[in-house]
Amino acid sequence: MLITHEMFSTFTNRPISDGTTTQVLTAIEVESREQVDIVIKLALENGAKRYRESVDHGWMYYDCFADLDGHQWKIMFTDPNQIQQ
Repeated sequence: MLITHEMFSTFTNRPISDGTTTQVLTAIEVESREQVDIVIKLALENGAKRYRESVDHGWMYYDCFADLDGHQWKIMFTDPNQIQQ
């Protein structure tokens, strides 16, 4: 849910993070490498900032962004068939 700080404050009695600290890193797995790139592209086009470059381990590919409030997101694809035994 993307909402204003004012609305978000109705869900908690604690202060809202100011974007200078990392409280949670959210990782979401998607169905393909292409999907990773699409999500990252859309996030960046809508104001997110890249905080790390993409990483390709062959069997796992991921890319990262921080949203407008500084929350960090990792979008990843893993292919278990590519894991070396």
